[in-house]
Amino acid sequence: MNKTLRILGIALLSTAIDTIDTHAQVVFYEDFSGYNNGALVGQGSWAQNGTSATNPIQVQDGVAIIGTTGQDVNKATTSTLNLGGVSFNFGATINVRSATATGDYFLHWSPALGNTSAFFSRLYVKSDTGGILLGYMETSSGTIAYGTQPLSLDQNHDVLIKYLAVPGPLNDQAEVYVNNTLYLTDLWTSTTAEASTLGAVNLRQGGSTSGASVAIDNIVLEVVPEPASTTLLGLGLAGLLIARRRS
Repeated sequence: MNKTLRILGIALLSTAIDTIDTHAQVVFYEDFSGYNNGALVGQGSWAQNGTSATNPIQVQDGVAIIGTTGQDVNKATTSTLNLGGVSFNFGATINVRSATATGDYFLHWSPALGNTSAFFSRLYVKSDTGGILLGYMETSSGTIAYGTQPLSLDQNHDVLIKYLAVPGPLNDQAEVYVNNTLYLTDLWTSTTAEASTLGAVNLRQGGSTSGASVAIDNIVLEVVPEPASTTLLGLGLAGLLIARRRS
């Protein structure tokens, strides 16, 4: 299967901000290239997170397939981020194959590899008339913010979470972009404090009556130095997601 890489917005970014250091620190990138079809755990440093090994997350033709319930997995970032005042971008290419009206989350990050309780930047999906809606919640005890624009099932969508650090506790914000367009915004609603570190990316299979079936690819997490990150916001994805077209 031929794959053509496209770097979204790099040329635009370098032209628009030629006097600012925009060298992003990429601390996680995963496109599942070179993986064998079959269980994801054991390939590319992916490890089971938690005790359930039921219904293992699979790799199929270069993408990971998240099921409706079962095993959860995680993989360490290249270095642990100390998050005091740090804003970053977290994105992936997703293709939702089925979803429920209840909805559940399938992608998040955690402070350290193997952490089984502190899950941040939870990306949700639920079914809706005309397709699906994506949602976001900061962490436990928060309120899920869903977008209002239905998205198509069985279609690739480039999703970017722009995590914006705000001084003070319980103040951080997020903006979620889909296909280079602002989809929803989120203010911190959780009573749980922001994490102080970021050390792993997690794929999660939801509840048996709430989870979705999602193909996921091109997972990226990067820190963009200020003030470049503010400028990046106006340029959409600005080179974060490297999406692969297949022919």
